[in-house]
Amino acid sequence: MLTPEQIRSFDANGYVKVEELLTPMEVHSLKECLEELLQGRLHWPRRCFQTLDASRYTAPSGEPMPEGIQLPAGQDPRFLAIADHPHLVAVMKALIGPHVERYTDQVIMKSPGISPATFFHQDGFYWRNTPEKTINCWIALDDAELGNGCLRFLPGSHRWGLQEHERYFDEPTLHSGETGQPFQRLRIPLDQVDFSQEVAEPVNAGGALLFLKYTWHRSDPNRSSQPRRAYAIAYHEAI
Repeated sequence: MLTPEQIRSFDANGYVKVEELLTPMEVHSLKECLEELLQGRLHWPRRCFQTLDASRYTAPSGEPMPEGIQLPAGQDPRFLAIADHPHLVAVMKALIGPHVERYTDQVIMKSPGISPATFFHQDGFYWRNTPEKTINCWIALDDAELGNGCLRFLPGSHRWGLQEHERYFDEPTLHSGETGQPFQRLRIPLDQVDFSQEVAEPVNAGGALLFLKYTWHRSDPNRSSQPRRAYAIAYHEAI
């Protein structure tokens, strides 16, 4: 699945783009599942969700609008099939080594016109997991473009080690789906970021961006009229 040039690019930059990791039918199966959730035809535990302010934003079901969905592979076989997809496992083995295992997974839903920005951060600051070679595979379920919040990276930032982060509230603020309480996310302090060095990486639906847990990345709000959904699955070296 990966060429030697892609592997060299990953080593140099801390991330790499892979086009057509999934087929259109595989992408459709995940979007279909998400639509069933929003319509209220599926019912997952509230602990799975991070939601927007329910007094301002609701899904078609009348429930709070989700922005993040944690561990969907544990809730539906359609997500499980992608989380353990042979193409994904093959890519992870090419970048990590022969022994890999799935670490975590989540859906990120940037709703049109209302989703908050995500500031530069390192996934490793959230995870605090042991294997150094931990890679997130961010799969676009819709075309991720400049106008709807594609990912942006600082190439080479994976070499800088784990950075201190600060806490902040999103606008609109995210809430726990279980308790309804607002919570803070984490970001690298803005005065430590050289935005002139960032690179935007649009990717078509079914394509993916793979990046190390130390790689700085962010995304703008979704300023378009269409959703920008993604499924992120992290793997690490099996120890």
